[in-house]
Amino acid sequence: GSLNPVITSDVMARMVAPNIFSRLVYVDLRGNYVGDLAEKWTISKDNLRIKFDLRKGAKWHDGRPVTAEDVKFSMEMLAKYHPRSIELNRISDIKVLGVQSLEITFPSPSPTFFYFLDEAGFVIPKHIYSTSEDLTLHPSNSNPIGSGPFTFLEWKKSDHISLIKNKNYYISGEPFVDKTVFRIISSGASRILSLEAGEIDYLAE
Repeated sequence: GSLNPVITSDVMARMVAPNIFSRLVYVDLRGNYVGDLAEKWTISKDNLRIKFDLRKGAKWHDGRPVTAEDVKFSMEMLAKYHPRSIELNRISDIKVLGVQSLEITFPSPSPTFFYFLDEAGFVIPKHIYSTSEDLTLHPSNSNPIGSGPFTFLEWKKSDHISLIKNKNYYISGEPFVDKTVFRIISSGASRILSLEAGEIDYLAE
């Protein structure tokens, strides 16, 4: 129904969205939290404040820079729309400290906040999504602009979603392929046959 990860937890949409959108942090294959849009972060001694410094050079697919205002806006929209918004409703304050830095404050330590950032904390462009009073109705939900490794190419309903390599991606050398296609195959038997024939590389149900 939507490719905006802030308003949906749909499993299929979440397979596509991480290729288009970025997060502050994510969990790597060894189970460690590593920076994505966040270049570094500092946690206060009382565990109530987290300061994030963003990567320099990170840009949206339309060429505009990713800023702390985008992150603040995204956190506010997640708190308003996301099915797991309880994680964000524990935040007492989000303060933008500069173009590329912000501080998030909690009334009490939140042991699950970084886990939420990995699972659902996607950052969306404020200059695009703030133009609508209802995020669920925004036209960019089906034609998204993110800052991730792939840019949106097309979405043919009930058939496929195509993405192409983001040549201005902030992580040098990535992604490793020029194009990725998510095919929607409604028949279980057809999915298996397509996999066996080498027409698809990976099958998810």
